[in-house]
Amino acid sequence: MRGFAKTVVARLREKGYVAYFAGGCVRDELLGLAPKDFDVATNATPKVVQALFPRTIPVGAQFGVIIVLGPAKCEVEVATFRSDGAYTDGRRPSQVRYGNEFDDAARRDFTINGLFLDPDIEKVIDHVQGRADLQKKILRAIGEPEERFAEDKLRILRAVRFASHLGFEIELRTKTAILKHGKDLTQVSAERIGQELLKMVTGNDPGRAIRLLREFQLLPVILPLVSDAVEKQDQGSEVFDRIVNLVNHSGGDPDLGLAALFHPIDPDPDIASEQAQKSCRSLRYSNDRIAAVGGIVSTQKKISDWKSLSLSVQRRILAEPLIDSYLAFLKMKIAAAKTDPAIACVIEESLLALGENRRLPPPLVRGEDVIALGIRPGPRIKEVLRAVQDLQLERKIQSREDALLEVQKMIKKGVK
Repeated sequence: MRGFAKTVVARLREKGYVAYFAGGCVRDELLGLAPKDFDVATNATPKVVQALFPRTIPVGAQFGVIIVLGPAKCEVEVATFRSDGAYTDGRRPSQVRYGNEFDDAARRDFTINGLFLDPDIEKVIDHVQGRADLQKKILRAIGEPEERFAEDKLRILRAVRFASHLGFEIELRTKTAILKHGKDLTQVSAERIGQELLKMVTGNDPGRAIRLLREFQLLPVILPLVSDAVEKQDQGSEVFDRIVNLVNHSGGDPDLGLAALFHPIDPDPDIASEQAQKSCRSLRYSNDRIAAVGGIVSTQKKISDWKSLSLSVQRRILAEPLIDSYLAFLKMKIAAAKTDPAIACVIEESLLALGENRRLPPPLVRGEDVIALGIRPGPRIKEVLRAVQDLQLERKIQSREDALLEVQKMIKKGVK
């Protein structure tokens, strides 16, 4: 990826344009981290960029942004130096004016993200004192913090994410502006907030991110159900500490990290699961993610009491598609609480014993069989079928004939 980004810079330069690596990739390299992607800033206009490279995507041409596609799924975002007009929607400028590297650095969010790098000579170009802040481990808004946050309210959450992920302290004026404008996050779309939260719980120090959200009074804005559980309970501080401890053991898994936020907020796992799903839905997460987080939370009490469960209940849990996530969360809880890992070992042994046969076996009888024996169509049929399958899973019956006999017994006992 870096090599392809260098070829993009070289191509722009050979045509007489200024071009640098820009933003997060420069920050990460200076911190000794591996950048996830590389951005290039240049004085070439979007039309020029599109003319110079055979494969491009105009993802934000109106803001001077073009994606240049390379080999092996490499892609580099190329943005024209610019200064921004007014941010009327709290997210994007209403207009942009192409400018120079000084204008471009000044429009960015934080000093550590306002750096450029000449990749040919590995020279850092710093117009915002970002390198000094990197060395001091300080997160500072460029220019006037209130203006930066007024332009794009999501920068408030980005400040929390960068500070927690990088282990930086937030500079006082920047911190003051966050406290003042945190309530403005209600103007940000739920999707954008949800994506920032995901990045926080999968970052280097998700627990600190959650602590900062509470410190800056942002928790009620983005996670009101979690905030209510923390602030309105007598044991709120204890609940919050459990949340922080759990999320710190989530290992970068997004579903486990989100489940860690909601699992401790109510002793009833079904209520906690309902609140988790409601919150995830409000943040516009996918249906798969909502189901995963809700399932992890609702199953934990059962899975923690594994030895007290009947064989049929155990088999049903082991057959669930999310069983690996359930087990991973249980191990996470055990590590966080420093308790005996024996239950997790027992469940793993059960899974190993089943091997590829985790799925439930085909049922011995079906609905039409039950109706033929005299039970009227309705919800009772489902109950009978489940009861018969429980006997099958517990190895108390093994054939269709056995199953039909059990249905007949139920009819004699009064099941209609």
